[in-house]
Amino acid sequence: MNTDAGLCTANVALSAPAATDNCTLGSVLPNPSSSIFALGTTTVTWTATDVYGNSATATQSVTVSDAELPT
Repeated sequence: MNTDAGLCTANVALSAPAATDNCTLGSVLPNPSSSIFALGTTTVTWTATDVYGNSATATQSVTVSDAELPT
């Protein structure tokens, strides 16, 4: 992912990973929850929680590069 034009950040639309549970899945949430990522690599931790409070986590790396030439 490259930075947005004129910025040192990128607006990234994250898609929730697939998550299943033998009972009922309550939520799948990322941390950080923001869609604005700074230049460099940010680790996003996804947490899936079922309706009984059991949870599991997985991580995803979001890498933002600066490909904009100086003027």
